[in-house]
Amino acid sequence: MKNFVLFFAAFFLSGIMFAQSTITGKVVDSEVGTGLPGASVVVKGTSTGVSTDFNGAFSISAEAGSILVISYLGYDTVEVSVSEGANVGTIELSPGENILSGVTVFGTVSLAKDRETPVAVSTLTSSEIEERIGNLELPELLNSTPGVYATRAGGAFGDSRINIRGFSQENIAVLINGMPVNDMENGRVFWSNWAGLTDVVSAMQVQRGLGSSPLPISSVGGTINVVTKSTELTQGGKLAVRVGNDGYLKTVMNYNTGVMDGGHALSFVFSRTAGDGYVDSTDFEAYAYFLGYGWKSDDDKHNVQFVVTGAPQVHNQRTGSFFNMATLAEYKKYGIKYNYNAGTLNGENFNWRRNFYHKPIASVNWEAKLGSKSTLSSTIYASAGRGGGTGDIGRAFGFAYASGDLNYNGRHLFRDPATGYFNYDKLASYNGGNSTTFYNGRTYQSRIDAATGLWVVNDQDETIDGQKRNGIVRRASINSHNWVGAIVNLKTQANDKFAYQLGFDIRKY
Repeated sequence: MKNFVLFFAAFFLSGIMFAQSTITGKVVDSEVGTGLPGASVVVKGTSTGVSTDFNGAFSISAEAGSILVISYLGYDTVEVSVSEGANVGTIELSPGENILSGVTVFGTVSLAKDRETPVAVSTLTSSEIEERIGNLELPELLNSTPGVYATRAGGAFGDSRINIRGFSQENIAVLINGMPVNDMENGRVFWSNWAGLTDVVSAMQVQRGLGSSPLPISSVGGTINVVTKSTELTQGGKLAVRVGNDGYLKTVMNYNTGVMDGGHALSFVFSRTAGDGYVDSTDFEAYAYFLGYGWKSDDDKHNVQFVVTGAPQVHNQRTGSFFNMATLAEYKKYGIKYNYNAGTLNGENFNWRRNFYHKPIASVNWEAKLGSKSTLSSTIYASAGRGGGTGDIGRAFGFAYASGDLNYNGRHLFRDPATGYFNYDKLASYNGGNSTTFYNGRTYQSRIDAATGLWVVNDQDETIDGQKRNGIVRRASINSHNWVGAIVNLKTQANDKFAYQLGFDIRKY
């Protein structure tokens, strides 16, 4: 009897195993034929799913007759029926903008519309952002978008950079509710200034390539528009705590009233994020606040949004500048977390490079439907940025470059060869005119300036006056600025084929 039961169980289980066969295939872009890494392959009606590998290939267990649902951000979803043990071959996904049809955006003279604008476009909704965010930064959410590559650069908080089709973010227009936030002098984007937006975003759209933006900013690489909209948020609130590796801790509080009587809506968010950072000596502390007010008329002809947001933060950095960058040999010796700028001072961590900034921004957006064919979109905004970043300046031992290597100002002598880190206590002693023994075993002492009789750390002609003025200090470069601007756009749909737009973009910096 026992043998019979064992035989029956083995037979029954083998039947189940037989029914669950392995299905293989490859997911590619229908236009260029390249594989799509990270595409989602799910057995319809179940929680079973896998992601494609770097070449777009996948392997999944499924019963004969099952339906596979294949999806990828920025592409139309495809369903494929499978048979037992089948190779479904190559599955082509077509780039599509259908996801836009369900997302209403505002204050956005630059947003592409569903199949109306000849530009490749993808959109993330608030629910998708909530699912993916974790401890990611805004640019990193777009990594699964075709043609987009985002990284944290040196690895510190807020130091992300993003490339679209190979173009750096200096050539990408970044907008918040249609308002440009690229630096007006060099086009750079400092993502640490917008860290708090991840909790209030209604939609995030990416246009790849030269797009539909009429604004006078460089957008040859593409356009990123972050949309926040109080009148699209449902009533409710949350208190969330997120914990991650390397001491990461984020606390978020928010509440949305939803649309109240009269079409009014309010939203607020407050958050604090802190951590040690994955890279050595990249600890950070950041706060974020958001207050939004929205009003929409009963006839849906008027929509007003008022937003105040900011994200004061301070974080240590690992820079990649020529004189402050570790060599491959140093990374091999000290590990990938090594930070060339890090060290100790009075027994505590100290870093040459430290960023501190607060850039609050306020904007009012108004959209009005003027009859059945015309729409007026207006944005007025103002921002005041205060803060800066630190670095090192000066020289040591009377020469600008250390002989035989690329270390600047003899600073290799301040580094402990066992750890690679800078001994700032020795530097403080040297700056004070004390005789100091360095890691080469020799003793040095800073010299008094012959002209003044004082200890001079550095001056504007530090390498040419022959005085051999010595010392290295941490300096701060301050960036204080005020922005005000207005964007107005009037669009009239003449007929099914033609539309006219008239507007202006005024900015004062």
